[in-house]
Amino acid sequence: MKLEHSIPLIFAILLGLVVLSKLHPVAAAISFAAVPVLVIWQVVIALRYKGPDLPADTFEDKWYENP
Repeated sequence: MKLEHSIPLIFAILLGLVVLSKLHPVAAAISFAAVPVLVIWQVVIALRYKGPDLPADTFEDKWYENP
C-alpha cells in the first residue's frame, strides 16, 4: 500500500473506531485494542516508503556542475 493512500485510510479507520466506541461499550474495548495495531501498521508502511522515483540526471542533481 502506498503512503499517500494509507494516511487518509488510517484517519478514516480511527474516526470510525471513535464513532463505534461511542455507540457500544464492548466496541470501545475493541477499538482501544485496535489503535496500537493501526499505529504500528502505519509506521511500518512509512518506514518501507522509498520516496518518489526521480530520473537519474535531473537539474537538481547537476546544477552545481559546469557544462
